[in-house]
Amino acid sequence: MASRRARGPSTRLRYSSYLISLILVAISAAIVVFYSYGGVSQQFAEANLSITTSLFFPSIVFSYLLYRKRTPGQIIGELGLSARGLTIRNLAIGVLIFLSILALAVAFGLISQDTGIQLPTNVGTLLSGMPLYFLVFASVVAPFNEEILFRGFLVGRIGVILSALLFAAPHYVGYSSVSEFAAALVFGLIAGLVFKRTKSLYPSILAHVLINVLAVISLSL
Repeated sequence: MASRRARGPSTRLRYSSYLISLILVAISAAIVVFYSYGGVSQQFAEANLSITTSLFFPSIVFSYLLYRKRTPGQIIGELGLSARGLTIRNLAIGVLIFLSILALAVAFGLISQDTGIQLPTNVGTLLSGMPLYFLVFASVVAPFNEEILFRGFLVGRIGVILSALLFAAPHYVGYSSVSEFAAALVFGLIAGLVFKRTKSLYPSILAHVLINVLAVISLSL
C-alpha cells in the first residue's frame, strides 16, 4: 500500500505533463485552423503560435523525463535548475555571455559600416506591432523555455555543437537573416560550453533574458 501511494503522485504528474503537451498541440492546431479561415489575424496567429511553441519545449522535456522515471528533483538537477546553481558567480557568467553577444553585434555593425557589406537584421521588423503580452513573454518566459530544451536537455544528449545548430536554425527560418543565425549559433556554443562546465542553466537563462529584453527595448529607440 505504501509503495502504491509513493508511485501515485509521480504517475499523476507524468500524465498531467502529457495532458499539458497535448493541450498545447491542440491550441496550436486551432490557431492554424482559425487563421487559415480568416478567423484571426496573421499577427495574432504568429504571436500565439510562438507562445504555444515555446511552452511546448519544457512541456515535452518534462514529459519525456517523467516517462523515463525521473523524479521531479532529479529532473531539476539534470536540467541545471537546482538552487545550488543560482550563485553570484553563475549570474556574473551570464552577464559576461550577454556582453559577448553584444560585442559580436557591435562588431557586425562596424564591419558593415567599414566594408559597405549589408548585414540585415529582421528582429525589429518582426517584433514591431506585436502585442505587449507577447513582448513580455518573449523577454522573460521564452528564454527559460528555450534554455531548458536546447541547453539543459539537449547538450548532454547530442553535444554542444549540434544543440547550438538546432537552436540557431529556427532563428534563421523565423527571421530570414544570416545575422540572427550567426548570433544564435555563437550564443548556443558559448551557452552550451558554460552549461557543461557549471552544470547550471542560470548563466544562459540570464544572458538570454538580457538579450531579448535589449531587443524589445531597441524597438522603442
